Amino acid sequence: MNGIADGLHLSPYQSGCQIETDRVFGKQARFPVDAHVVAVGFLIEPLRFHDLRALSVHRAHELALKIDVDTYRGTREGVPKLVDILKRHNAGATFLFSLGLDHTGRAIKRAFRPGFMKKVSRTSVLEHYGIVTLLYGTLLPGPDIGLRTAPLMRSVRDAGFETGIHTWDHVRWQDGVEQADAAWTEAELQKSCQRFEEIFGEPARTHGAAGWQMNAHALRLTQRLGFDYASDC
Repeated sequence: MNGIADGLHLSPYQSGCQIETDRVFGKQARFPVDAHVVAVGFLIEPLRFHDLRALSVHRAHELALKIDVDTYRGTREGVPKLVDILKRHNAGATFLFSLGLDHTGRAIKRAFRPGFMKKVSRTSVLEHYGIVTLLYGTLLPGPDIGLRTAPLMRSVRDAGFETGIHTWDHVRWQDGVEQADAAWTEAELQKSCQRFEEIFGEPARTHGAAGWQMNAHALRLTQRLGFDYASDC
């Protein structure tokens, strides 16, 4: 089904975008692409499945798929693969795009946070992101995702999938919004809204915050900007 439903959040591992489904399904579903996949919704009874074929088989159950696309590589390489998988299994999803600069490399600052290195040790960050992506925003300039991949983003909508806003600069929002003031928050969100409308020719109807990070200013803005619904925190 298309759309975002409030409820269960199945957090992806970094490596291969693996969805952590142990707690609910007793299995794990792996998507070998560079885009975060988050499942939210409700289940009538527990399901056990390895991949999206379950969405075709278990039609009595409702499951919403929210796909957060964080990087230039994820948009360019991962999104087409996911679209193909979803269409083959007659499954819908909401794609939330990062619309501005890819500064993934600046996430290196998180290495100084407690617990971060332990988390990274469980995943293959280099394999998942690739060396080029990990240098964006540090040794390499960050590519403008929206400018470079606008036709691809429109093709996702034209294939029948819902699209919305994830962020302008994923690392900047995730690491900065908690302590940001109203002016900073509005500038970041307005850039995303403007770029979305430039790409799709219409305002975004939904927003899903990068890293599930928000502040009070952002929550007020998502109401004022007229989103129908959001998946933010």
